[in-house]
Amino acid sequence: MINVACAIINKENGDILLCKRTSLSSFPNKWEFPGGKSEENEVPIQTLYREIYEELSIIPYNATLFHSATYSYPNSISVHLSFYTITSWQGTLQNNVWSEIQWVPIKSLHLYDILAGNKEVILLLQHLNQ
Repeated sequence: MINVACAIINKENGDILLCKRTSLSSFPNKWEFPGGKSEENEVPIQTLYREIYEELSIIPYNATLFHSATYSYPNSISVHLSFYTITSWQGTLQNNVWSEIQWVPIKSLHLYDILAGNKEVILLLQHLNQ
C-alpha cells in the first residue's frame, strides 16, 4: 500500500487548483490534486507540506483533513489517499513539476480528465457546493 497526501487548494473565490501530469509520467496527461507519496517514517501531513513545497513552492497554513480513501488501480497498485483542504499559504505559487496547472471552479472539475483516485473527492466537493 502506498500512502499519498493530496491538497485541495482553494482560492478566495472558491476555485480549486488542478495539476496536469506530464506526458512522460505514469498516468500521463491526467489531471489531479497536487501532492505525492509518503517517504519512510513520514505521516501524511508531513508528506503534504513537503510535496506542496516541492511542487508549488508554497507553505500551506492550517491544512485540514477533508477525506481519506483507498483506491486500487488496474495495475494492482493500491494507494491510501489523504486529501487536505488548504485555504491560505505563504509564498508565491509556482509550477515546478507539472505540464500545466489551472484554477477551476468546483462546478467544472468533472470536465477534466481526472486521475481515477481523485474522482471521488471531486464528487464530494461538488455535492457540498450545490
